[in-house]
Amino acid sequence: MSESNGNGRNRVAQAIILGALAVAALDILDAFVFFGVRGVAPVRILQNIASGVLGREAFSGGVLGVGVPAALAARAALGAGPSRP
Repeated sequence: MSESNGNGRNRVAQAIILGALAVAALDILDAFVFFGVRGVAPVRILQNIASGVLGREAFSGGVLGVGVPAALAARAALGAGPSRP
């Protein structure tokens, strides 16, 4: 049997979102490995990414300094997906 059009779209959207989140996780993991072998701590890497949006406040600690880079990576990965008609 064929799927209804709405259910098929939901599965495609879910696949795109899950794929984008996987790309975002791999992007951050790449930064951790690349800079980690050079002695940079993962928290410092995330703070540096967040400083692009938050400025110096990214280094003052807290959840924003770590959460913002994850959100930015996810957004960048989703923005790279196909555009809507």
